[in-house]
Amino acid sequence: MSDNNVSEALRYLAEFPHPFAIARKDITDAENELKRIWAVVYGEQEGSIKDKEAATDRDPRVCKARADISKATLDLETHRARTKAGEMILEIWRTENANANF
Repeated sequence: MSDNNVSEALRYLAEFPHPFAIARKDITDAENELKRIWAVVYGEQEGSIKDKEAATDRDPRVCKARADISKATLDLETHRARTKAGEMILEIWRTENANANF
């Protein structure tokens, strides 16, 4: 385990606000935007409730809003993995240092 790996892990884990938190906020914002867009598009539709819902779900604005949630989720999962990797690097470093002292 190199000192550079440990330094990078510590730097990432110490970022504030943490990228994981920002990514979680981005998902919440994207979900709220989907609800807003869905309501607007639904209000533009005519016909039965079922027809209005189907037309709303097909609308490109709604499809894009869903894609935005997907992208935000990917970003969140990337930061979740980076956080776990950083924690693992630190744990390995601790173990190596503890073993070196014996």
